[in-house]
Amino acid sequence: QVSFNKVTGLRSTANGFGVALELAYGEYVEGVGGGICQVSSTLYNAVVAAGLEVKQRTQHSLPSSYVDMGLDATVQDNRIDFVFKNSTSADIFIDGEYYKGKNGYYRCKFTIWGRPDPNGYTYKLTSEVKESIPIPEMVYKKDKDMKYVVYDDEQHQTSKGQEGYIVDVYRVTLDRNGNEVARDKVYTDTYKAVAPVTYVGVMP
Repeated sequence: QVSFNKVTGLRSTANGFGVALELAYGEYVEGVGGGICQVSSTLYNAVVAAGLEVKQRTQHSLPSSYVDMGLDATVQDNRIDFVFKNSTSADIFIDGEYYKGKNGYYRCKFTIWGRPDPNGYTYKLTSEVKESIPIPEMVYKKDKDMKYVVYDDEQHQTSKGQEGYIVDVYRVTLDRNGNEVARDKVYTDTYKAVAPVTYVGVMP
């Protein structure tokens, strides 16, 4: 059984992690190890494709830009882990690669080596949006620190808000020719809608 957090260790500068944007409590903030969830989500999809058993997986609070909704696997130090099990009858070898793509963005890739499926099957996840959740009404906050505005007749919108979604996720089984032989619903994810935020000045 493999724990993503145990293998990668704590996301700290001492362990070689840098500062980047990360999702925390529904907002994007800078944090050490920001972006690590793109790695865990990529590995998650590779694990599913290899037919391994997923023991623990958690969605993000908001949809991710790098993977379809319902196909992500978030992680957080000492709290949220991604865990999977080698459910085959042979050893596996996981090869991780980090490279620069054609568009200039860096990408990660996982290849899982092991004994082929006896039926020649491969697997993939696919998702289907079942319901959209409307954006809530504007939330107004007093800008006590005068970060955006100063006077009480001034306003500054910091967030446009975001729709929420209810997504059904299916595990699709493909034969050695790439034909679909089975489609099983495995879970339903809910991404909560986020209200837009406007700051209002406090000084008369």
